Amino acid sequence: MKDSMDYSCLLSNQPAQTIEIDQVQIKYQVIGSGSPLVMLPGTIGDQRIFCSIVEYLKEHFKVCVFDIISSADVHDIAIIYDKVIQQIIGAPVHLLGTSVGGWLAQYISERNPNQIKSLILSSTFCDNRILKENNGLIFTLSKYIPWFIFRRIFRKAVISSIPEYWKSEMNSTIFEKYVTNSLQNMGKSQLRDRFSLSLTDEASPVVEHSVPKLIIYARDDTTVPEESYKLIKNHYPEAEVVELAKGEHFPYIFNSGEYLEHIYKYLKTVDN
Repeated sequence: MKDSMDYSCLLSNQPAQTIEIDQVQIKYQVIGSGSPLVMLPGTIGDQRIFCSIVEYLKEHFKVCVFDIISSADVHDIAIIYDKVIQQIIGAPVHLLGTSVGGWLAQYISERNPNQIKSLILSSTFCDNRILKENNGLIFTLSKYIPWFIFRRIFRKAVISSIPEYWKSEMNSTIFEKYVTNSLQNMGKSQLRDRFSLSLTDEASPVVEHSVPKLIIYARDDTTVPEESYKLIKNHYPEAEVVELAKGEHFPYIFNSGEYLEHIYKYLKTVDN
């Protein structure tokens, strides 16, 4: 596996396709061939955020990367994604979700477990009570904060997650530009909808024991609390767990070589 990645793709204009399901338009990209792998980003992410590892994965898998649907209802989103996956792929898939994308991936898998070959839960949670305690106030206030201020607060929070061991002038500049661009492409209501997904009053999703699962995260993650990782490991005791020493909330960027190695090995093991 590669120890270093080209992160300039974060700033590229990835060619995207659009599909409409239930009057909702979803942007996505399908690249590569092989066993199908669907990837869902987090709150600020779009299909570009996985680009550095997709460059390798596309040589071995049919990779389908979606933008996050802006809606405040996790069950509505799960229904739409389930329909989209069936229409675009039409076969059982490996489903990888990171952060709030991992939260959504669990509801998709709960809804239609026969469509899921394996579930990869990356830097995510199954119980959002701690996140609500930590972020509920800023979300409530965001309704009254001007958009440019809310955007600035959110940008600062994401940029602060860049770890010292990953920083270089080029890396930091690229990632900061990506975050700025991603937020500029959203309106206030869109960001609030995405933000609210991790703060909804929903029971923890229950994915069938028979669905193979991998939980992967970094110990130095400052976005998802350590207690949340304890909860998700207890919630899915059958899951394989990979705890990376570093990677913060974006191990597929900040520790991409090691992250990719574990993902590739897991997917090949399930397929075989």
